[in-house]
Amino acid sequence: MIDKETQQYIDEKIRSHIHDGNYALRVNFPDLFLYTFPLEVHSATIATTGVTSMYFIAPYDMSVVSLYFAGGQGLVTSDTNYITWTMTNLGLDANGAAISIAMLATTPAGINTTKTTGGTAILSEQSRQLTLSGTANNLQVYRGQVILITATVTGTLANTVVFPVYMIVFQ
Repeated sequence: MIDKETQQYIDEKIRSHIHDGNYALRVNFPDLFLYTFPLEVHSATIATTGVTSMYFIAPYDMSVVSLYFAGGQGLVTSDTNYITWTMTNLGLDANGAAISIAMLATTPAGINTTKTTGGTAILSEQSRQLTLSGTANNLQVYRGQVILITATVTGTLANTVVFPVYMIVFQ
């Protein structure tokens, strides 16, 4: 059973659909039913030093609603040897110009890190939700845009993080 608010939303999407033979406005399934779409992407092992990056291509025009990380190896917190995660939209704007939009929160300090100050340890084989940007426009992606997720190591980690995987949830 669909609640009244959801039914009104669906009705409005259907009514605003245009298809006059010359112009068509597509109605996306995720738009109609507020469907969440998880996308799992794998990364190379996070080494004890350096930067580990992975790219993925946005499959739909949607908003990112959450980002999870998991690895096969845990990592304790440290203020000198830690990982900092970033997620950046490297797509193109409506005019075809390159963009670089930060999609993860950077405040408070240490929020998306394994720093002792503000961060969180990685538990072996457990997921960890990273904190998204508080700016809704930063989380909007369009089909075909390239998204970069980076794990940057400061100092030297106590161990590598093997089998890292990210799950990006869209709506």
